[in-house]
Amino acid sequence: MKSSKLHLLTCSLLTLLPISCSEDNGADHAVQYPPNTSQKADTKFLRFTDESRGEGVMEAAIATYEGKNGEKVELISAVHVADTVYYERLEKLFAGYDSVLYELIKAKGLKPPEKGRRERGESGGMVSWFQRYMRDTLQLDFQLEAIDYRAKNFVHADLDAETFQRLSEERGETIVQLMLKLALAEFKIGKEGKSKTDQNIGLKLIAALFMPDSARALKYLFAQQLENMESLMAGLGEGPDGKGSVLLTERNKKCMSVLRERLKRGDKNIGVFYGGAHMADLEKRIFKEIGFRRTGVRWEQAWVVRRAKQPPAKKPAKKPAKK
Repeated sequence: MKSSKLHLLTCSLLTLLPISCSEDNGADHAVQYPPNTSQKADTKFLRFTDESRGEGVMEAAIATYEGKNGEKVELISAVHVADTVYYERLEKLFAGYDSVLYELIKAKGLKPPEKGRRERGESGGMVSWFQRYMRDTLQLDFQLEAIDYRAKNFVHADLDAETFQRLSEERGETIVQLMLKLALAEFKIGKEGKSKTDQNIGLKLIAALFMPDSARALKYLFAQQLENMESLMAGLGEGPDGKGSVLLTERNKKCMSVLRERLKRGDKNIGVFYGGAHMADLEKRIFKEIGFRRTGVRWEQAWVVRRAKQPPAKKPAKKPAKK
């Protein structure tokens, strides 16, 4: 259970909602081709390349899907705290889309937060406070502060706070229930011999806190855990009752509803900027519900974990030669 709690903690970096303070049946498909059954929805959306000695690179995928009449949708995996240059590259990318569909659980009618750094206790609730704590601890930037969510082509594609709360209450979906689902998913993966969970992660985290370069050490450990989150989060997408969860499934339904609306409007080039753990389910929906084909996957570096370069050691001064 300790490792499950750790996974829930790291999950906030990927899926526990960017928060600023309905269910859709998808009947009106403006752009819909026959389901894509020739491709398997098996794209990996996060990966960590371990370069040993406490160094490595965490990357997030951008997967491209195309319709038969030139429509293009790209799933842009979001890492909620990341290196500054990662968000700078994404902002340049976003400018080229007709629309960028984004996740953000916020009250109806409330504008997204303005771009700019904020202090931990300033606003946004417990999840935003925690993400800003991670930002400071890991010396990274926070997505809601680094991205301009008020850009003209940004389109809200998530549940509003009122709907999210109502659906969660109807389902009885609580943090305890989500922890249990994650624990069961982890148990299943472990039983299949696919788990990458480090059984000594707790001790390693404590040791990392006391290292001179603790930010680098913690980033390295968290990056290793985040790579394992996609398979764990699949349990929230499927669910024992087949309905999935509000946290993942219902929000993805809403995202697909908005995607169909934008295609109906005539948008030809659409970006979907959602947390990496949402993407496996969204890919399945793109194949099944609108029949697009995957045409490529590229990668963006989100975290680059490097040791600080040590200045070269000074050579001892040569003693003057004896005469």
